[in-house]
Amino acid sequence: MQKKKMLQTLSDYYIKKGKIYESSLEYSRQTDIPYSIKEIKKVMGGWSMLFKYLNTDYPNLKKDIDKKGRGDLFGDKPVFPKSKIPKPPKPSMSKVTLTTGRNETNE
Repeated sequence: MQKKKMLQTLSDYYIKKGKIYESSLEYSRQTDIPYSIKEIKKVMGGWSMLFKYLNTDYPNLKKDIDKKGRGDLFGDKPVFPKSKIPKPPKPSMSKVTLTTGRNETNE
């Protein structure tokens, strides 16, 4: 029963975040995680077992995340108007002379 409750909570969390954190390090760096890594490993038997159970009990989890529209976490970043972005400087078209390093010029 504890596994099913944990799987439900984690699937809801992944849908809310819009991403499945497949790495335990990436998951642990989040500030609003529902369970610690230690709790997940204790109940599930290991971090990789979590995904085995998630794929079994919630096979459409990735589709639910995409349906919610949060698949692209950087889609919310602001778009700056193009007129305010300065153009890069143009290279100068002056004549360039190349030398061999022996006080000789290529003219």
